Amino acid sequence: MPICQQLHFEHSQFAVWKITEKLDELIALLPDYIDISTKLNNTKNEKRKFELVCEYLLLHHLLNKPFELCHKENGSPYLKNSNKFITISHTIGYVAVGIADTRIGADIEIFRNKVLNILDKFLTDKEKKLIDTQNLLEPLIIWCCKESIFKYAPLPLYDFSKDINILEISKPHDNFNINKNEIDLSSKQGNVYFINGEYMNNGFMTAISLNSYVTNDYILSFTKD
Repeated sequence: MPICQQLHFEHSQFAVWKITEKLDELIALLPDYIDISTKLNNTKNEKRKFELVCEYLLLHHLLNKPFELCHKENGSPYLKNSNKFITISHTIGYVAVGIADTRIGADIEIFRNKVLNILDKFLTDKEKKLIDTQNLLEPLIIWCCKESIFKYAPLPLYDFSKDINILEISKPHDNFNINKNEIDLSSKQGNVYFINGEYMNNGFMTAISLNSYVTNDYILSFTKD
């Protein structure tokens, strides 16, 4: 199916693609100016091929003009000769892309119990007291937020349980600031959680705020300035 969700916030916008097509069907949707045949031929992982095509389709949709997608040495994506910042994330069956006027990081995850098996690897003792660790939702929100901060941070963060702290998770706000005209009515709308945290930056903890958009199928978390 085409884009299943589009979200507009103050300084950023996101689009999410639910992958249901065959690879050749996705490739046929690419505009003429996008030729990623070489990249696809050099990609051995079949799942990655689907993700790659969807990245370009989503960027084309959000930007609505030709672009050149590049990657830094650390793998983070950027647009050549553009003042827009981008972030890209994948999970099983979905690809999410965000564009913003300032630096941004985002993560999308479907609901899987796998995260409950690694709580000690990314939760601090204070975070364990902050949330219900027996319920998948809040640990997964924190995981997505820490992944988003990892992508956002200008310097590498090596330990999610030491370098990134989540200090507060708000109660959900129904359909906060979402342009309903941009949302596919076949997809159920979700709730937005407001998160406050901090991350290590040049030896000091720096405050950061995030949003987590929660649907029945996935969580999309992203930083906001």
